[in-house]
Amino acid sequence: MSFSVADFRLWMADTAPYATLAAIACLPFSKFWMNQFLITAVVFSFFGGLFGQYWQYIKQRYSTHVALAFFAWIWISVIYSAAPNFLEALQGVGKYGKILYILVLLPIFLQPFIRQWAELLLIASIFISTLFNLAYAYDIWHIRMHLEDYFIFNTFLINPIYITVQTTFVAFLCFTRFFTHEKYKYLFLALFILFSFYLLFINPQRTAYLLYLSLTLLVIFQNTYCNWKKILFSSLFLCLFLFSVYHLSPQIHHNVHETITEVLNYQEDITQGQYNSTNYRLSFLLHSWDIFIQHPWLGTGAGSFSYVYAQTNGPSLYENKLLDHPHNEYMMVMLQFGLVGLSLFLVWIITHWRWASELSPPNKFRLQALIIIFVLNGLANVSLFSGSTGSFYLLFLALYSATWLEKKL
Repeated sequence: MSFSVADFRLWMADTAPYATLAAIACLPFSKFWMNQFLITAVVFSFFGGLFGQYWQYIKQRYSTHVALAFFAWIWISVIYSAAPNFLEALQGVGKYGKILYILVLLPIFLQPFIRQWAELLLIASIFISTLFNLAYAYDIWHIRMHLEDYFIFNTFLINPIYITVQTTFVAFLCFTRFFTHEKYKYLFLALFILFSFYLLFINPQRTAYLLYLSLTLLVIFQNTYCNWKKILFSSLFLCLFLFSVYHLSPQIHHNVHETITEVLNYQEDITQGQYNSTNYRLSFLLHSWDIFIQHPWLGTGAGSFSYVYAQTNGPSLYENKLLDHPHNEYMMVMLQFGLVGLSLFLVWIITHWRWASELSPPNKFRLQALIIIFVLNGLANVSLFSGSTGSFYLLFLALYSATWLEKKL
C-alpha cells in the first residue's frame, strides 16, 4: 500500500483539528505539552493545505494586514536591537511570532463540531483544575505541584496567575451557555457558580476581581443597551452584589486592603528594600519608563528588554537572574518596539473587536469577553509574550472568528 505526498498532506489536514483540541485540553495543566500540540496543529494546518485553501479569504481581513505589519516591524527592530547578539534578538522575534498563529488556526475551526468540542474541553479542563485548587485550599490535596517540579506536567495546575484568566472566561462561557443550551442549562449554571466561587472566595490573584467585574459589566451592557430601566436595575444589583461579596469573602477583603496599603507605602517600602507584588510591578514600570523615554519612537529592539533593564539597576524577582519582562504587556511592546510598535499592537487588538461586532450572539459576546480579558490582563502581566495566556487568546480568537470565515464560504 503506497502512501504519497498528497496522502500525507491530507492526513496532516485531518489531524490538525485534533492536535488543536489536545492543546486546548492541556491549557490549564501543562505549558510544555500545550505548546507541542499547538505547534503541531499550526505546522499541520500550514503544510496540510488548510491555510493555503482559505488564504484568499483570510488575507481580506484588515486584522491580517495589521498582524503582518506588526510582525514585520518586529523583524526590522532586530537591526537596531540592544540585545547582546543576534540570537538573543531572534529569540525576541520568536516570542511574538505566535501573533501569526491566528491566520493558520482559523481554517481548523471551520467545522462546528470542532468548535463545540473545543469549548467543552476547555470547560472540562478548567473544572478539573478548579477541583484540584479547591482540594488544596481545603487541605484535602496535600501535594502542591509547582512550575518546574515535574517535567511531564511542567504544570500550571496550581499556579493561579494563568489559571485566573482561563477560569474567568470559562465562568462567562458557562453563564452564556445557561441561556443557549436548554438541555444542560442547569449544569452550566452550577459550573458558573462553582467557578465564580473559586474566583471570588478562594483564588488569591487580585487580577481575578478586575476581570470578573469587567465581564459582569459586559453582561449588563450586552443585555441592557439603551434601556435605562434595565441599566438602573442592573446597576443597583451590581452594587449590592459587590457589597455582599466584599463582606462575605475574607480573601477579597484582605487583598483589597493589602493592595491599598502596598500602594500607599510604596516609597517607604522600596527605600527599605521591602518588595511585594504591587511595588515590584510599579518599580518595573518606572524603571522601564526611564528606558522608553530615551528611545520613544523605535524602542530598543527585539529581545533587548532584559539587558537594557539590567542597566537601570532596577529590582528583579530573582538574584543573579535577569528580569524577563516588566509584568505589563504594553510596556513590554512599547519599550522594545517604540510607539510605532505599540500603535500596531493596539490597532491589532482593535481589529479583533471590530471582528466581534460582525458576529452574531452568543459568539459575538464570547469574543468580546475574550478580548476584554486579554486587554486587562496585559496591564499586570504579559499576556502575549509569556505564559499560556497568549496561546489561549489566539486559540479562541481563531475559534470565534472562524464563524465569520464559515459564512464567507
